[in-house]
Amino acid sequence: PPLCLCQSSQTAVIQPGQQQEGRRASSNQQQPVQTTMSKNTASTKFRSVNVDAYDEDNYEDEDVAGADVADVQARASECRKLLNAGKKDEALKIALANAPQLSKDKAVKEQYSAIVLEVLAAAKNDEIAPLITSLEPELVDVLMKYVFRGMGNTPVGADDVKLEEYAKLCDKLLNWHMAITKANGLGCIVRCLSDRKTV
Repeated sequence: PPLCLCQSSQTAVIQPGQQQEGRRASSNQQQPVQTTMSKNTASTKFRSVNVDAYDEDNYEDEDVAGADVADVQARASECRKLLNAGKKDEALKIALANAPQLSKDKAVKEQYSAIVLEVLAAAKNDEIAPLITSLEPELVDVLMKYVFRGMGNTPVGADDVKLEEYAKLCDKLLNWHMAITKANGLGCIVRCLSDRKTV
């Protein structure tokens, strides 16, 4: 029998055929549509990924093969020749580009640090800014690492002469630090302190 729907003062009569069509349309609207996203979500391939491999506690630095004391001495000789020739920019680039950041040998890092600090100390204050602008951004970050390392090498049990030399070096490194920050902003400091590769 037809249905009678009353709303306010109007009356609508629905025939049986129209009622069945309405039910079919309603059932079609309720059927879920499987999208590409739902298919990808149902995939179980992600379960084969070893998430422990991405844990920070399992990180291990790689070691650079061939970075030994002999290489450091050869690099020091090359940098000193460039300094004596007045080519401070080339000496600085060579020293920073070959920094043994991934080496685990503390002796190698200590001796190489002395080379870089020697180059930095040889620069006059008015030469610092032009030297920084001549470097690639990656080398500027390495430079900042050596600035921090140089200021952190406080001599223990040293005499007055050694302490005075250290004070002069720190004064020079502070000038480098100020010039680097002025030219490259605070991001250089953040990258230097957060990078796992050390000098």
